[in-house]
Amino acid sequence: MPRLSRKPSLWLSLVLRFAFVIIAVISALWWIEKRRASFMSILIGVLAVAAVWELIRFAVEMRHRPPTVIIDHYPLTYGDSAELTVTAQSCDTEISVKLIGECDSIAHTDISEYRSTKVMRTRCYEMELIRAKCGTSAEGRLQLPKSPPADGMAWTILVDSKSERGEITEHLYPLRVRDA
Repeated sequence: MPRLSRKPSLWLSLVLRFAFVIIAVISALWWIEKRRASFMSILIGVLAVAAVWELIRFAVEMRHRPPTVIIDHYPLTYGDSAELTVTAQSCDTEISVKLIGECDSIAHTDISEYRSTKVMRTRCYEMELIRAKCGTSAEGRLQLPKSPPADGMAWTILVDSKSERGEITEHLYPLRVRDA
């Protein structure tokens, strides 16, 4: 059974944070070497503190591992149904699993010589699949509609894990759906 991967990946997030800090420190060191600016040394100190803070935040995120979502067959087509198994060990109280479909909404503005078109991503479809206590494996059935509710749909499985303090952490798992 295929396991769905979380987007964005936690490891990719860590690599991008390290890359940002390294580029910022190298450019600040270059600036100090060229200009002999003492202000930049203060900036490097601030960047070092920010890098340590990001590592601490990442360690906390990794302690609360994202839930595992397993689907019985993948990719899906419209009208298909599939069995989902969601396992969340690190949340405190409960998890909620939803199927979300997003589509593009277009807004046009046309005032004399000013013309603007804005394309925004909005939720066109939302259905709750599973609500369960944490620490257990929850199973549910995913049923896709017979046809897409709108053109250019992007499907996502959203897992909300709720802690005892009331914090809600969202984990997104993109779902690939093909036309029949």
